[in-house]
Amino acid sequence: MPYLVMELIEGEPIDRYCETRQLPIPERLRLFRTVFEVVSDAHRRLVVHRDLKPSNILVTADGTVKLLDFGIAKLLQEGPDGRPAADSESSLTALTPAYSSPEQLLGLPIATTSDVYSLGVVLFRLLTGRSPYRTPLVNAHDAIKEVIETEAP
Repeated sequence: MPYLVMELIEGEPIDRYCETRQLPIPERLRLFRTVFEVVSDAHRRLVVHRDLKPSNILVTADGTVKLLDFGIAKLLQEGPDGRPAADSESSLTALTPAYSSPEQLLGLPIATTSDVYSLGVVLFRLLTGRSPYRTPLVNAHDAIKEVIETEAP
């Protein structure tokens, strides 16, 4: 019978890892650069993660960054120019409102730029210790209102 075996990752979410160790900004940026490189590699392979958030980015005790949970990832088609084309699927999928891009929240076609937006939200949290949004985004309706109608700081 087929089965799936996954690596057990023992680590902390990247935001908690940075806070508990009171890492200076250059060290936080070094960790984030690793995340960016991993996501960039996925994008070169036409994979969009679609759920980038601190709890899906673990840092092990030795400082190794691990990107988890490709459960809702999407394989994009290559466009005529050789670059990834936008996802033609426009249905709303599982997402984390506080880290989702506007196109995800609105159920619009997504592209690698959706992950870039989410990475920006993660980076904002790593550098400031808070969300870029004024209110907690616990559901898609609140997130749409905040993300679409409010300019981020």
